[in-house]
Amino acid sequence: MEYIYDDWKKLLDEYQQCIEKDLDEIHQQKVEIQQIKSDIFDRLDSGLYYHDGSRIVISAPEIVIGNVDKSGDLQGGIGRVVIKGSDVLLDGVGESGRIISRAPSIRQMAVDPGIDGVEEVVCETSEIVSQAGSIVLYGSQGEEVFPQQAGAGGTGGVYIHADTHVQIESAIESEGRKEAIETQVKALSKQAGDLKKAMGEHKKSMEQFFKQMSEFLAEEDKLNVEDDLAVRDNIDELDELHHQMNSLMPSLYQATKEYMRTISQLAEVNRKKKALEKEKGAIKTGDAYKKNTTEASMTIVAETIGVATADGDGNLHTNPEAGIAVRTPRLSMSMADDSGKLVEDGGFSVNAHDIALTTFNPTKDGKDYPLTGKVHIQAKEIDVEAIDSALAKGSTMTLVSEKMYVGAKSKDVKSKKVQVVSEEVGGFADKTMEIQQGDGKAVVQLSGGSGLWAAARLRSMATPPSMPRQRSRAT
Repeated sequence: MEYIYDDWKKLLDEYQQCIEKDLDEIHQQKVEIQQIKSDIFDRLDSGLYYHDGSRIVISAPEIVIGNVDKSGDLQGGIGRVVIKGSDVLLDGVGESGRIISRAPSIRQMAVDPGIDGVEEVVCETSEIVSQAGSIVLYGSQGEEVFPQQAGAGGTGGVYIHADTHVQIESAIESEGRKEAIETQVKALSKQAGDLKKAMGEHKKSMEQFFKQMSEFLAEEDKLNVEDDLAVRDNIDELDELHHQMNSLMPSLYQATKEYMRTISQLAEVNRKKKALEKEKGAIKTGDAYKKNTTEASMTIVAETIGVATADGDGNLHTNPEAGIAVRTPRLSMSMADDSGKLVEDGGFSVNAHDIALTTFNPTKDGKDYPLTGKVHIQAKEIDVEAIDSALAKGSTMTLVSEKMYVGAKSKDVKSKKVQVVSEEVGGFADKTMEIQQGDGKAVVQLSGGSGLWAAARLRSMATPPSMPRQRSRAT
């Protein structure tokens, strides 16, 4: 004769066989074994269960739920409260309405936990949305008590504070992501091994209880004969048998619960492993990752943006560690309007004690810093001055390169006028110094440092336009 425990065993065996299958199959099996769980709690006849097919309202000026005494204090320092539903609402009503959550650790995960709470399935609808007149995120260090309480961020504002570190990233990793997945898979593999071992132990224990209970039920059938006289004779044996059955039930149901939960945990571990291994296979590495876009981006938009290397009291820090670093292959700044035209009064200003623009390209060993690339400046008017209201005392300007051209970019692109004006003007050449006019005929030429002049007349080219020209003497 078969008993209900035999049906349980068949369903649980089918459930165990689906731990490697897809999520839909696992969900279907969970629904089928759900009745076993209900039967277990019904037969344990412990605890309180109340269900209404329509609605339950609990009403009072103050409601306390949890493992508490009559005063509302937690008993024994432990307690677990689980709220489940496909639609869970928390409402704090009125202008003074509040919802407060307090715990040493608070976590939010936008995942589907499943009907048994074991799963963590990321869905297409996975999201966490917060909307408020002001949002404050305040990270503060403290021992036993926070030294500062998070204040209001102001209407329409978001305030983020951290005592030591804030990191905002829009970046997808390759090697780091791959290593993280491998670490997770390794941990899940170990967890799967432990769960398989535990599942075998729970199954063995459960089957022993099933076998013992089946023997009790078979003995009960023998004693429950149709003859009323025989039943009266067996009444003492039946009472003892029922006592033994009742004593066995809690252990049987506990072993069954543990077995079912272990199967669910193992199925979830296997699902995670498969999902992670699939994701690992889709990770781009090498040049496919480094030389192609990851489509990650970050946008900061505001009418006014301020950046400062200051402390919490607003003091500017000038220590060597203070600074702003930007690392990118291309940096573009535009003072243009939406049509692409320059804003008429737009400007770009840099003010610092020392300013350096370099195109150093260090060698791989970092021992040499050769120059490469170029610095290109274009404008209708360019002023380079070492001056405030007058010449800066002791100021200097040095222009030096292997080749230098002043006044002409090409034969067709050249300045109409170049003037050099100073109290002293010096021209020095180790080999040849030459001044040309017109088609390139030398007006003044020094060759080889011999001091020979080849000119009859030299126009005063260095005389400013406002000054009268003087006849030069040829030597």
